[in-house]
Amino acid sequence: MDHAIVLLPEFLLVLLSFAILALGRFFPRLIAPLTTYGLVAVLGVLIGQAMTGVAGRPAFAEAVQIGPFAWLVRGAILLCAAASATLAWEEAPARPDLYFGLLLASTVGAMGIAGAADGVILLIGCLILALSLMGLLALGRGRAKAEATLKLFLFQVVAAAVLLFALTWAYGLGGSTGYVSLGGALQTPDAQLTFVMLLMLGGLAFMVAALPFHAWLPDVSEASMAPTGVWLLGGAALAAVAGLVRALMMVFATNTSLWAPYVTGLAVLSMLGGSLLALAQSDLRRMLGFSAVATSGFVLLALVAASHAASSQEGLSALLMVALTAGIATVGLLAGLGAANARTLTDLAGLHRRSPWLAAALTACALGLAALPLAGAFWARVALVRAVLVHVSQSMQFGMLALAVLAMLVTVLGAYSALRIPKAVYLAPGAETHGAGALSAETIDVPAGHLLVLTLCALLSVAFFVAPAPLWALVSFATIGF
Repeated sequence: MDHAIVLLPEFLLVLLSFAILALGRFFPRLIAPLTTYGLVAVLGVLIGQAMTGVAGRPAFAEAVQIGPFAWLVRGAILLCAAASATLAWEEAPARPDLYFGLLLASTVGAMGIAGAADGVILLIGCLILALSLMGLLALGRGRAKAEATLKLFLFQVVAAAVLLFALTWAYGLGGSTGYVSLGGALQTPDAQLTFVMLLMLGGLAFMVAALPFHAWLPDVSEASMAPTGVWLLGGAALAAVAGLVRALMMVFATNTSLWAPYVTGLAVLSMLGGSLLALAQSDLRRMLGFSAVATSGFVLLALVAASHAASSQEGLSALLMVALTAGIATVGLLAGLGAANARTLTDLAGLHRRSPWLAAALTACALGLAALPLAGAFWARVALVRAVLVHVSQSMQFGMLALAVLAMLVTVLGAYSALRIPKAVYLAPGAETHGAGALSAETIDVPAGHLLVLTLCALLSVAFFVAPAPLWALVSFATIGF
């Protein structure tokens, strides 16, 4: 029996998007608050579904399946969309009706990816998300937006084509595009199944921006306004991770040894390459783009740890902790950089004198990006190393110990990159004259929306370090089922 009620949040978002596009030209001042409060209300509906037991049921002939994993990711996606709308409320895009309508449409696509249990739904969600992101980029400001939009278009077209080819081949082998049906039909690890897996992994690797499929993300991040960057590196990134995890773990559930070596290679390249390239960046948003590539590597490493049945729960819990804590730090940093009108480290010089709270909150989020103590991301890295060690103890693959050591070394590299932000805020000289975006020594008038998002992210990051038990309980609940 289908339970279409599980898709009530998506239906509400579609209706809200149509309302924004239809009425936005006549009531432009109502668009931003209607979108923001609407997203918060839909989040309340999602929470209510969990409390009443509606979540966890399949819909549309099991093409959509909302288990605890998908429920948590969909909630995080809605929070990121609300944060993006809050920032856009302050920055006033050129066409608010189109911008907020596309933001809602991309949220629907992202939630569709997170709940997809069929390859067709996954592909449709990816296309909706990608096309909406292109529109959000095109509505932004700056000369680089045209190049970034074109690069995003080209990469996403290739990703969609590869993913469509994989689904076509999988349908020919298994007679279905549903994850559960394919998982039951594709049991024999032969050359054709390996080819299907590689195509699917390649298409989804573009979405998560794993190296060497990452080239679009830093450029798009650099050219994005703060609201678009928050959505790109927050909600869209979480959706891509959820799509990759569900596809591999549900379709190839009995053949995890088939994809684990390839995912390991992507993890190593992404962790090392993303962290090293982030060190060389002068533009802070571009640096956050490369940091997101490195985070993809940590997420993929946790997925490898989850490939063994005995360590599956630890691996998935670590994966969610890494993704969520990194997302919190990145969203907070983008909100803070937008509030300070900073593009480079020089623009942040002396910020502690001009806005002490803004400087302190930015520092807290930078510690989260660095995964150092005083940030919840620190416990996420600890959970990741623990998951890898559990995998080693159960699978007896002692080569994985090298990956645990590599993860710790790469964390040091990432910390050096992220700590440049508080160094510039507190220690850099010449705050009054440096940088095109730098202000005078007078107090900065921080927009209320930026301050709200930044404050919440900073407080969450610190709170999850002081009391990580609620976050651990939440991600452990999410590992019960997809």
